Amino acid sequence: MKKQGKLLIIGIILFAGCMRTPIGMVSPLLSNIQQTLGVSAGLLGSITTIPLLCFALFSPFVPQLGKRFGNELIMFFAVLVLALGNYFRVFSTTFLLIGTLLIGLSIAVLNVLMPVTIAQKYPQRVGVMTSVYTFSMTLFSVLASGQSVALADHVGWQKAMQSVSILAVLGMIFWLPALRNIHKSKTGKRTGNSVWKARGAWYLSAFMGLQSLLFYTTLTWVPTILVSHGMSRGQASQLFGLMQLASLSLAILYRSWLIVLKEHAALF
Repeated sequence: MKKQGKLLIIGIILFAGCMRTPIGMVSPLLSNIQQTLGVSAGLLGSITTIPLLCFALFSPFVPQLGKRFGNELIMFFAVLVLALGNYFRVFSTTFLLIGTLLIGLSIAVLNVLMPVTIAQKYPQRVGVMTSVYTFSMTLFSVLASGQSVALADHVGWQKAMQSVSILAVLGMIFWLPALRNIHKSKTGKRTGNSVWKARGAWYLSAFMGLQSLLFYTTLTWVPTILVSHGMSRGQASQLFGLMQLASLSLAILYRSWLIVLKEHAALF
């Protein structure tokens, strides 16, 4: 494998690490955020609600950005925006909301374009690279969720959350080789039926929506619930990380199932 290919794989791993970590490490630190910034309990819930709204509302427009400017370039700037939003969101309630919005928009871009870019860069190894991307995304989230309280106790919750920006910047450095070969989808007359009329697309959307609802609801409130039942914040954080670790193998199988489903989409 060429050196540029190896660097790109590291870039994919680091980009994948940014796709859940900025959200997952927040929930164990909700009490720190509330005490320091004076955020109300109701507003705290929006920290994870805003990204989900971004996924739903912004994701349909992402493919058009990829077609016009190239998937690799759009992903690069998305991670740049994520790094900035994540770094500045710890300074005040206003910055917290704006930064969370920027993070949500950035992750929406990565959610859409990462699988497409992997298929373009590694057409003969889509399954393997998808598993690498899924494994990395989950593993980084596990580490961030499980150790966020311990890290916050040593350096402060602000620096603990800002550490994700370092991960994003490193990912951008390793992503630079991808910018030498930017993919832009060809424009032309569309063929086939509209996706809005595809029965399988609606089934898949409903399934993905329910899965996301369960995951992000758990992601937001499990540490708080554990603390309310007598656990320390550190114990709740580690148990929360362990819970995500248990889902790692199933996440890989889930992604593999999606690949198979895509290859047999004509059956719907």
